[in-house]
Amino acid sequence: MGIYSPKAIFEKEPVIVAGALRSVLFVAVLLSLLTLSVEQLAAIALALELVLGLFARGKSMPTSKVSTGSGEG
Repeated sequence: MGIYSPKAIFEKEPVIVAGALRSVLFVAVLLSLLTLSVEQLAAIALALELVLGLFARGKSMPTSKVSTGSGEG
């Protein structure tokens, strides 16, 4: 698989995935494909930011200990 395969994009570029999902929602609302009230849109946007933020952070944080070279850690 190449560097632009779906698996590679999800693993190496989580912020791009989060931004794309956010953009799709807002474009759908702007084009009137989804009819939402202001309160519904605000609640969905807040929940989406929370979930996508956790997704991006979980994919971008290191999972192993950082070695300082001094024998500790």
